Amino acid sequence: MHKLLEQAIAISNQAEVFSCDSVTESVIFGNGKLRDIDTKVQSGTSLRIIKDNKLGFAYTKNLRNRKELLDNCLASLKGRVEAKFDLPLTKATPRLKTYSTALSKLSNHNLVDECKRIHELISSRVKGQCNITAGASIKKVRIINSAGTDIKMRTSEYAVVVSIVYPNSYAAMHRIFAGKAFEKIQGEDLMMMIDLYNKSSRTVKPKGKRMKVLFMPESMHTLTWRLQSATNGAVVYEKQSPISKKIGARLFST
Repeated sequence: MHKLLEQAIAISNQAEVFSCDSVTESVIFGNGKLRDIDTKVQSGTSLRIIKDNKLGFAYTKNLRNRKELLDNCLASLKGRVEAKFDLPLTKATPRLKTYSTALSKLSNHNLVDECKRIHELISSRVKGQCNITAGASIKKVRIINSAGTDIKMRTSEYAVVVSIVYPNSYAAMHRIFAGKAFEKIQGEDLMMMIDLYNKSSRTVKPKGKRMKVLFMPESMHTLTWRLQSATNGAVVYEKQSPISKKIGARLFST
């Protein structure tokens, strides 16, 4: 990284190098059967420069050819993106608890065993198909720049997605359990999901009239993602959003 920074400083007024390395383990269970095991090792480096008050940027997953990355960064200056700022000198950052050393010892075998345990508990209590995805990821990030900044951080993430499919449909109940370290899902959390699934499996045909509706907190995502999609900048700009002509107008009652 320092070699790349030195070369970038030689062709610009200011420069910054950002690197990210990650290792991800994941397993997928479908209806109690192991469908996939995957391990990914990825790394990437981005270069940002400021030259004559213009911003240049380039990214690569292969740092063997630094010259190509530098050339691409210089070529991006043709976009004439103004950079009316200086890269900062950051000497210290808050120490956040974003990493668990225990996750580095986690293997795919541990993920498989946990998925089996979850499936056995759920499948014995519901009629729907149970699908489970479990994964763990460790990331290392480092930033250095021409102002003297050299900071880095490490994060760990563990997550399990449990889905129970309603019979004869594509609809399903989903729950995501996540944290920075491996932890078995508590039985009471799974039992709550099982109880809700069994209660919601009964088909109800409401009368065709206006009525009050009660939503669980977890269901808000199914409502808000539609609003997020409609307010996406690109979608609004391309006039593909139903609210593209309502900028500045009130959409909901207060």
